[in-house]
Amino acid sequence: LSHRNISWLIIALFCIVAGFLSPFSPPAFGQEADPKSKENIDAQLLLLKDADAAKRKAAAEMLGKLQVVATAPQLVQALKDNDEGVRNAAVAALVNIGDKAIEALIAGIKDPDVTAADGAASALVKLGAPAIPALGKALAAKDPVLHGRASRALITIGIPAIPELGNGLRGTDAAVRQRTALALSAIGPAATAELGKSMADGNADVRAQAAWALGVIGPEASAAAREGPHPGRQSCAGRQSARPDRKTQRARFRQAARLQ
Repeated sequence: LSHRNISWLIIALFCIVAGFLSPFSPPAFGQEADPKSKENIDAQLLLLKDADAAKRKAAAEMLGKLQVVATAPQLVQALKDNDEGVRNAAVAALVNIGDKAIEALIAGIKDPDVTAADGAASALVKLGAPAIPALGKALAAKDPVLHGRASRALITIGIPAIPELGNGLRGTDAAVRQRTALALSAIGPAATAELGKSMADGNADVRAQAAWALGVIGPEASAAAREGPHPGRQSCAGRQSARPDRKTQRARFRQAARLQ
């Protein structure tokens, strides 16, 4: 072969090798790598488990900026981190991901780890109105712990959550209806109308709880309880027999305080 042919052969071989290696090569000078590439996401998820808390926190922050929905379950797991900074970064990241993180966050409030559950609830509260329907479904749970967590989140969201809490007053489980009435008392006067409807509940304990909740809200709400319809008897709020005894009242006041 002539020198010219050899030169062309070398150039051809170089082009072939360069083309083969290009998918594995770093980006060319001046060309930025895709931050949402699988390689980068996997690297950040790996750092989320690093022994260095600063690296875990930085990874959570980066994942929050990238807003990749598929990373939400791992960020929920990061709510169990023993470093508060990492947990706070994970909450912020989940809020940044937005509505599409709600499913993972609802799973998070079911976690036996109280710290993780509280973090998930905090993120749901920050998301606000979009999280209300999902929290309403959790509110229907017969498990008092899960009901309490969903209630606290809805109470913190406040007035926009009243209709969803009102749905809890119309469920089939009387214990759930009682706990929901207790939760509504923590929202205040805006919940009077929904609680007033419970004064017609077919269950005496629910009516008594609703009357107590209205009394906690204030005199005007209590007046609504006295005026409401009651199946088969007079007003629960107007009859001493329908009121809880002092010991029960004190216990319920402590419960209401915990819900706030």
